[in-house]
Amino acid sequence: MVPQLVIVPPVADIESEPKYLEQTMPVYEYSCRACEKEFELLVRKQTVVKCPACQSEDLQKLLSLPTVQSSGTRAQAMKAAKKRDAKQGNDRVQTQIEYERNHD
Repeated sequence: MVPQLVIVPPVADIESEPKYLEQTMPVYEYSCRACEKEFELLVRKQTVVKCPACQSEDLQKLLSLPTVQSSGTRAQAMKAAKKRDAKQGNDRVQTQIEYERNHD
């Protein structure tokens, strides 16, 4: 999962729009040097960053790449979602048919 890019307005705009800062989430990607697990973590001021797998604090902060969205990527995502939803719908129908066969 790739974190979404948050564009911060210039400093002058931040003071006039304090709610903007509430919408940003400091999510960082890390790699644990001890167990080599990669993970994301929401980091706030008092957060002690530890590996969720081994609890090690020997971590490397990774460079996060922004998510690019265009009409093409949105169309691909919608096509994949519709295909997934259709399959889930078919699975539900088949499950219901099987249930009715065995319980009537």
